[in-house]
Amino acid sequence: QGEFILDDLTATLKSIEQSTLGTDSADDFANLFEDLDLNSTKLGNNASDRNALVAKVLSHLDDIDFDISNTEADVLGDAYEYLIGEFASGAGKKAGEFYTPQTVSTLLAKIVTKGKERLRSVYDPTCGSGSLLLRVKREVKDVDMIYGQEMNRTTYNLARMNMILHDVHFAKFDIKQENTLTRPQHLDKKFDAVVANPPFSAKWSADPLFLQDERFAAYGKLAPSSKADMAFVQHMLYQLDD
Repeated sequence: QGEFILDDLTATLKSIEQSTLGTDSADDFANLFEDLDLNSTKLGNNASDRNALVAKVLSHLDDIDFDISNTEADVLGDAYEYLIGEFASGAGKKAGEFYTPQTVSTLLAKIVTKGKERLRSVYDPTCGSGSLLLRVKREVKDVDMIYGQEMNRTTYNLARMNMILHDVHFAKFDIKQENTLTRPQHLDKKFDAVVANPPFSAKWSADPLFLQDERFAAYGKLAPSSKADMAFVQHMLYQLDD
């Protein structure tokens, strides 16, 4: 209605982040909205224009029935995934960094869940926005625990939001932000299913010291520094349970 809401909205988002301080869910909400800059000139050249655009978006959202009481439907989560997919298709080649097309995700999910009704754990070492992990969850009745790792900070935040919007309880997912090859965060665990859409031909150090790393030692040779593909495969095999 022409009111200035950006300051209130910023304060609201900050309070959501801080509402879990000192609780078990603190890690999952810490700095969740750090990439959302309501003062960005990309939203408008001045505060009034930015306010008008954000108010327009909120008004549209207010018109949508998210049907929250329906446990079978997931309008909010599906809308979020749809928007990520649309953004990915517009972003071109680089979109693969954070989004795996649903057809590919579905095929991978069906392969790793074949003959199973539940999984104790699923892991994605290059999880992007987490859509592949959520697709696996949809293919079975339940997944006890979801694990993921993502190097890009912004994409890592997308993954955490994706889990929360898809009603995955904070105690049932553990997503970390770090380089999987150089600083693996879940190396002490083995997983029922491992899925990934790793970055193709990514560069890595291929430091000879990695020959002493338990993930690569058995092979006696490292993936070349110009193409880390095999290193990701070796990492995934190492973390896969019997």
